[in-house]
Amino acid sequence: MFSGKVACGNTENGDLLLPKDAALKMAVPTELVPPCPRCGRPMSMNLRADDTFVEDEDWHVHSKLYSDCLDEHRDSKTVFLDLGTGVNTPTLS
Repeated sequence: MFSGKVACGNTENGDLLLPKDAALKMAVPTELVPPCPRCGRPMSMNLRADDTFVEDEDWHVHSKLYSDCLDEHRDSKTVFLDLGTGVNTPTLS
């Protein structure tokens, strides 16, 4: 949690407090979405939702590193938390 030079008096235990008459909006304002440095269109997350998913050589290098790490620690007492993974994304096995 970020704050100014002085701790805010409107928080309790790090919880986000909303005004009583406000609703939480689950959207990012358009002006906060960064543009592509090449074409200027709004950027998006790399999701396996359509044909825009980028699975290039660099992706495969990092996927291999991730798999190697899991294999290396397979028999150790290590906890891996796989958070935010959906049905279209490979998960821990």
